[in-house]
Amino acid sequence: MPRKSDLRLAGLGVDIVSVPRAEQFIKGRSPEALSRVLAPSELRCYKKNPSKFPFAKIFTAKEAFFKASQLPPGGVYAFSQLEVKLLPHAHFEIEWHPTDGAAMKVRARGCHFESEAHVGAELIYWKPSPPKT
Repeated sequence: MPRKSDLRLAGLGVDIVSVPRAEQFIKGRSPEALSRVLAPSELRCYKKNPSKFPFAKIFTAKEAFFKASQLPPGGVYAFSQLEVKLLPHAHFEIEWHPTDGAAMKVRARGCHFESEAHVGAELIYWKPSPPKT
């Protein structure tokens, strides 16, 4: 990861989702259908223990990333290019693996907030600063 002095703030993203709605979305979906919104590593975790999979947290983190980056979501397929890693203390990190052959991977960090019925994510997206001339 570059030094902070080599980065500039590129965007902020926030998303919130109803936990029952997220659970309803994932319930009964085939692994093939879920592979359009989950990265391969996330899909493996889901298959190991579907009842404990934190889908709402994964989904809100990805939505917050698209809002912060101002990149077009590109349909649900782009969601599978984002890999969310849940970290201690309600934090998360996202890594984007574009399938269009783009050379640069993008990273962002954020945190989750939750209540009984909702989960949300807030994310700060940093980009490398342009080279000094």
